[in-house]
Amino acid sequence: DNDVIMNGSILFPDETSDTSIDEANRRTPQDGSTGVFVTGDVTFSYTQSGSIILEQEAIDPDPDDFAEPVIDFADNRYGFHLDTGDYVGNITFGTITEDGATNRPVITVRGDNSAAVAIDGNLDGNIISDGAFNIGGQNSTGLRLPGNVSGDVNLRSGSSLNVIGQNTTAFSSAGMIGGSFRSVANVDVTAFQDTTPDADLSSTEDV
Repeated sequence: DNDVIMNGSILFPDETSDTSIDEANRRTPQDGSTGVFVTGDVTFSYTQSGSIILEQEAIDPDPDDFAEPVIDFADNRYGFHLDTGDYVGNITFGTITEDGATNRPVITVRGDNSAAVAIDGNLDGNIISDGAFNIGGQNSTGLRLPGNVSGDVNLRSGSSLNVIGQNTTAFSSAGMIGGSFRSVANVDVTAFQDTTPDADLSSTEDV
């Protein structure tokens, strides 16, 4: 069995950033960047209390166009990605400290056709989240479950799904969930990159 416990933070900054864990762990926002990747039809358990952040500076491909910009991010980026295949084990986002407090991990991804968390394989186990899954980009998902989960999927109180961008989805499931699906997560979905009005229209005088 393989037990993976992640307590630290992984930061994959944009290309202009000087911040990283160390030079060996730094990754620029290229297509296919992934924070944690599990593959190989293994038996394992995964527990995360730290943060995974894959940031990227937004680029407007046509800055002279005054219409709402379509921001172009890198593609196929994941905070946590379980590859296709068959797996046995539990995946837990969040831990309880000795004094009873809850560590709530944050996974933030900027990417098109991407996901904060993607469970593409079949999992014989449970998925439990006390964390925050944040995704920004087109055609992207906060929590994506194309595969089957034999146990429970539990998004507990204090967890959240925050997604922004065109055709984004907070949660999607195409497979079978053998146990129960429970969610008391806070869900925030918007299709706009900028939700702040350019002007106070209430002060405009009638002509």
